[in-house]
Amino acid sequence: MVILLHRPDAFERDDPRAGEADLILAKHRNGPQGTITVAHQLQQPVRRPSPTADPRTGA
Repeated sequence: MVILLHRPDAFERDDPRAGEADLILAKHRNGPQGTITVAHQLQQPVRRPSPTADPRTGA
């Protein structure tokens, strides 16, 4: 499976689709291909611990 991420506003700051991204399912064995449009909020960074991080040290 190959998933590509395309953000039109990464190339043009005044793009009418600012705040949207396309997840493109480009290759899927014996399955459908397609595009899903999702919203993103890059101005609000979220920090989450890694699932493999040690909860006592955060590393």
